[in-house]
Amino acid sequence: MRVGIVLGSDSDLETMLETVKVLEKLEIGHEVVVASAHRTPQRTEEWASSARLARPARADRRRRRRRRAPGRGGGVVVLPVIGVPIASTPLNGMDALLSIVQMPKGVPVATVAIGSWGAANAAILSAQILAQSDAALAERLAAYRRALSDEVEERARRVGRQAADAVRRRGSSPMTRVVSVDARTPAPAALADAVAALRAGGESSRSPPRRSTASAPPR
Repeated sequence: MRVGIVLGSDSDLETMLETVKVLEKLEIGHEVVVASAHRTPQRTEEWASSARLARPARADRRRRRRRRAPGRGGGVVVLPVIGVPIASTPLNGMDALLSIVQMPKGVPVATVAIGSWGAANAAILSAQILAQSDAALAERLAAYRRALSDEVEERARRVGRQAADAVRRRGSSPMTRVVSVDARTPAPAALADAVAALRAGGESSRSPPRRSTASAPPR
């Protein structure tokens, strides 16, 4: 086991399953523990201490929804600690986010986004830390990032096809122009190209066959 996921309550599991999913895709061993820093502080400290003593090669991934949990772990161990704020209070997780990022000097706790996005990013950040000394994991992580990029490009192409079909069904409209933007082109160049195409009323000069399509009103 290389990553520990500490839940403040079993109700947090639904959100933190996003962490588990990413870790499993990356083939990283992990452990899920329920230990409340408020209601079972001794157990939490014992687990955090044993994490370093029993598993010196692992990176510690801890999180909890309320104040003190990631901070308590960060104060006990010298392993990396990542806090995932959970939107389980009337403040929708903002209280958890602020309590984690405002750790005192000398006790750093990395913080990610509130909720499921943060849970997934915490797993990726853990993988990036571990990959610094694990070449095989670094390769798996790179492949995972490429798969995410391919997924975004496929979604862009699908939206482009849907937009182009909608324009064709409506027929020519002076209020709609279709401009292709290549997701692989650097953002400033792609944006400048799209704006120039809209102003000219024509197709982008950088439009290879694989570009996505979007509709926008003329300038």
